[in-house]
Amino acid sequence: MESKTFVYDIIIYLYTLSLLFSFSDTIHKNRRAKWIGTGLLIIVWILQSNFFILRMIDNSYFPILTMFETLFFFSWIVVTISLMLNFILKHDLFVFAVNVTAFTIMALSFFSDSSAIPTLHSWEIHDELLFIHISLAISSYAFFLISFILSCLYLLLFHMLKKKKWFNYLKKLPSLEKIDKFAFYSVIIGLPLLLLSIILSLIWMVLTNHLSYLVDLKVINSLLVLVAYIFYLFKKLKKHTLGNILAFWNVIAFVLLLINFIISNYLSDFHIWIWM
Repeated sequence: MESKTFVYDIIIYLYTLSLLFSFSDTIHKNRRAKWIGTGLLIIVWILQSNFFILRMIDNSYFPILTMFETLFFFSWIVVTISLMLNFILKHDLFVFAVNVTAFTIMALSFFSDSSAIPTLHSWEIHDELLFIHISLAISSYAFFLISFILSCLYLLLFHMLKKKKWFNYLKKLPSLEKIDKFAFYSVIIGLPLLLLSIILSLIWMVLTNHLSYLVDLKVINSLLVLVAYIFYLFKKLKKHTLGNILAFWNVIAFVLLLINFIISNYLSDFHIWIWM
């Protein structure tokens, strides 16, 4: 256990160094700092993957059932997306913002109990449907997070342009049109994942005769989040809504998702295990 804790500490330290080098490149264009930061991020991803696999082997289940495991898996997905963005996009400020968010999520997992044992109320710990349901939900959250960051950057850039204020670091952002398009693509990916996750949970309720969970707060809030993002797509596809209004609605939808993830888990009858 101590060796695993040591590995986790190494991941945190290397991630911190990666962010420092990336920040240096973001403030003052420095290609060497950028590649060092990217190289360290790759090492972080490899160590995260190994840590995750070892935990899966030791616990004999896909480790996404406790708060520590959920946040760690969430951060791993965001780091994976961040690495892809590093090579696909040339907009350093956006990639840096994604990395800072992923680091924050991983740091939060550090304060969770890594030795906690999941206590499932209705699910079986080896139920494959359980792991597919959670994996899809967390993956959708990761893409919604990317879309949220993009929308926040859109609103920032829109505000600066409206006030006729300009700073050199804003040159490292995509245009408003591209930010809007990337945010839309992220929701396009995340929405089907969330929909599939909800469908699987509904199938489980029917198969196990737990239809009473349809009125569970977590289920209701998940449906509200789904409707919020469907509404965002509807307004986007109509092409009559201003970009700043769409970005604002996207931010609201993510706030609903956060409420769903944080508060509902305390009050849910059958999702409480994720916080153990």
